[in-house]
Amino acid sequence: MSDALWPGLRRIVANQTGEPAEILTPAVELIGDVLHLDSLEVIEVAMACEDAFHVEFTAAELAAFTPETTLADLLALLAGKGARPPAAGA
Repeated sequence: MSDALWPGLRRIVANQTGEPAEILTPAVELIGDVLHLDSLEVIEVAMACEDAFHVEFTAAELAAFTPETTLADLLALLAGKGARPPAAGA
C-alpha cells in the first residue's frame, strides 16, 4: 500500500460517503457493511479519485469493482497508475 496516497484516499472516501474518516481502513469494502455504497456511488468515488489523483480509470477497471473490492484494492490501482497525492484541500 502506498502510504503517501492513503490519507488522500481516506479523505476523499469520507467526503463522498459522509462516513467519518476514523472508521475507514484499507480493509473496508466499497460495497459492504461499513460504506454500503451502490454501484453509482462507487463510480462517484472513482471519479473523485480521478480528479484528485490525476489519473483516469478505464471502463474495464471500473467494471471490475465488486462487492469485495476494498479501499486497499483501490489504493493499489491508484498506485499502479502513478497517482500523485492530492493537494490538502482536494
